[in-house]
Amino acid sequence: MMGRILTQLVAALNKLPEEISKAFQKSEESIGGPGLRLPDILKLLAQILASFRQTFVCIAGLDEYAVERRPELLHFLLQVLRDSPTTRLFLAGRPHLKEEVKKHLSEPVAHLVIKPYKSDIKKYITMKMSEDPDPDAMDSELESEIMRSISENSSDM
Repeated sequence: MMGRILTQLVAALNKLPEEISKAFQKSEESIGGPGLRLPDILKLLAQILASFRQTFVCIAGLDEYAVERRPELLHFLLQVLRDSPTTRLFLAGRPHLKEEVKKHLSEPVAHLVIKPYKSDIKKYITMKMSEDPDPDAMDSELESEIMRSISENSSDM
């Protein structure tokens, strides 16, 4: 994950600093090897982030990241925030992650709850059902049950 963030930031630079270029070349030379190690990635991240006036790192679907690896990821993100005071972090995930994020980041965390409008969900379901290539395969009772079930369960997202 941190390597992908580094790659995206490097792509946004107009000119690649010499030290970063050398580190990438060195990692490419070790084909089949480990590539850049995490401490190296974090060091390079701090250098690259210093090139920007302000940076926003957005990570969506945090709840889909492996549970056993999330604390490590959050620890490294905290390190990035501490090393780069002009960097802001936006994490998106299910509500149950709120306490885990607060615990591991130990920085002020703003929490936004975004809930879908039931009317939007119903419109979307109706639209998708209207695209069914075999509309006769579903009777009105099944259609109503699908609509009800998805609408009710969407409030848990």
